[in-house]
Amino acid sequence: MSNGRLSPAPGLAGGQFLVRMASSSREETRKFVARALRAVGSSTILTFSNDGLEVVAALPAAEAAELIDVVENWLTPESAAGSRRRTR
Repeated sequence: MSNGRLSPAPGLAGGQFLVRMASSSREETRKFVARALRAVGSSTILTFSNDGLEVVAALPAAEAAELIDVVENWLTPESAAGSRRRTR
């Protein structure tokens, strides 16, 4: 809480910004997004993976498919169990 306002839940820094960037018509911009996702791809923190899935969904299908290993890490039961423990 800051200045009497609730702060957003900690997630992927700039998650909504990355969603907009992932929708860009510029391939260079979308490649930057993919690199950013790979940089946090090993995170099992639930808010990171939720935001990251939104970003991947905004990419063109062929580019999103290149991130399947990152998405798989977020969706595996082992990762999900670890992230629930960390966010409580």
